[in-house]
Amino acid sequence: EDCQDLRDSTRGRSLKGALAEFLVEGKQIEFSSARKMMSWAIPKVEGGYRIYCKGASEVVLARCTHQLTGSTPELDDEARQRILGVGEAYNRRGMRTLVLAYRDLPEGADFDAKSANILNADGTEALEVETNLTFAGLVGIEDPLRPEVQGAIKQCYEAGIDVRLVTGDSPNTAVSIAYQAGILKDFHFLDGSDEKIAANLKSNVLMEGKVFRRKVYK
Repeated sequence: EDCQDLRDSTRGRSLKGALAEFLVEGKQIEFSSARKMMSWAIPKVEGGYRIYCKGASEVVLARCTHQLTGSTPELDDEARQRILGVGEAYNRRGMRTLVLAYRDLPEGADFDAKSANILNADGTEALEVETNLTFAGLVGIEDPLRPEVQGAIKQCYEAGIDVRLVTGDSPNTAVSIAYQAGILKDFHFLDGSDEKIAANLKSNVLMEGKVFRRKVYK
């Protein structure tokens, strides 16, 4: 509710009341699987824009050069690794993670300009306005399994149907969810391993997206 109130009172973002006529001043960059993020730029009173970005934690964090809070304004390697560590802990609990970031842009910023050295998740050129960001926070989102999922998976296996999980989540999030659902069993993991994480899976159990794309798209 608080987030909705903030949106409704923001020029260039609000669809309600007198501010609705200024919605065209805002600029949305929709989510795409190529970028694994989305952004919305709103006009600043003093001119220019502030662009707010959210997306896959590893993708958006890699584009951050500064941090909103911390011992220094610059996002150094120590801070970066600490943030990644928190995100990894969330992933191991089956949570999806998002990084929130922003950047101030000058008047007349080119929203179509491409970065000379930053690439999207699929290898295409990133938008320049979505680089050199300031890290604002990391959040973990839990999407609990429906109660009937485990029973349905069990029935599939009893009927001789193999179940595979295809997801855009990080490997550890995917493994945690698959184990909770009953798709992965204890025998899928290396003997003597305690944690149900991607690194402890036996070979040929998990295939990452880049390998999948190489096998599917010729």
